[in-house]
Amino acid sequence: MHIGRIRLKNGFFLAPMANFSTAPFRRLCREHGAGLTTSEMVSCEAAIHENWKTERLVARARNEKPFAIQVFGSEPKRIALAAEALEKRCEIIDINLGCPMHRITEQGGGAALLGKPAKIRGIFDALTTLKIPVTVKMRLGFATKAGCVGIARLIEQGGAAALTVHGRTAKQNYSEKADLGAICRIKKALSIPVIGNGDIFTPEDAERMLKKTGCDGVMVGRGALGNPSIFRQMAEYFRDGEYVIPDRSGRIGMLLRFLDYARGAPIAVTRAHAAYFAKGFEGAVGMRRKIMKAKSAGEIRKIARL
Repeated sequence: MHIGRIRLKNGFFLAPMANFSTAPFRRLCREHGAGLTTSEMVSCEAAIHENWKTERLVARARNEKPFAIQVFGSEPKRIALAAEALEKRCEIIDINLGCPMHRITEQGGGAALLGKPAKIRGIFDALTTLKIPVTVKMRLGFATKAGCVGIARLIEQGGAAALTVHGRTAKQNYSEKADLGAICRIKKALSIPVIGNGDIFTPEDAERMLKKTGCDGVMVGRGALGNPSIFRQMAEYFRDGEYVIPDRSGRIGMLLRFLDYARGAPIAVTRAHAAYFAKGFEGAVGMRRKIMKAKSAGEIRKIARL
């Protein structure tokens, strides 16, 4: 699969998730076979002013290439300035037209831009000097899906190299199942690669997404939390028709590896990640409760080894 001139080893993508798509977690997902990983969303203003938090958000993980950085904002020229400031740090710039969080949309960013086609045109007009591919991640709309195909066409006409579609509106958040029919309509209308996103927790879910939408790839978000091996599982399933589900030992092994990579990370972020690994085995609930009370990564490590 290609995005512009960038060749990917497969069409299995890790979603840009705030507070979760950190460099340590992206590194783990790449080791398990993710074809492309993307940073947490980065404020265009923070990128322009080189806010100290930006460095942590855009730091490339070891062996993370290709790597995409996602930018959010509300003003085309500011988004373009941020993209120009970041383009030497990555292989792909991704524009956020999908975040449903109120603190983002109330400022006119994220999914709020889906109702402002003139601004979407303005973003691409302002990005013409960029030398690397630009992609977009969108929802089906802010409150309604009615204009989703038109917006997707506008994004392609603007010059996007690929489009990821999350199969819900911003107002739906995660309250309903992803609309695969709407994603399919977008895929049929475009000639650039389209990546389907929403409700992918197993390889069978990925297969359903691909078969029902015709998409070129899948993006996994919540389904990767605590289980970065889902990327390996998908590769096994599409190759062999079966896959190995990690047992307690496998889950703990991934957690310990994550803790190795996350040395020095804020404990709140480490705890939140670590808790997701404690599921799917006997005693997982008790372990998760202990992890959420841990004061240090070392304490989490001890809990995991009990």
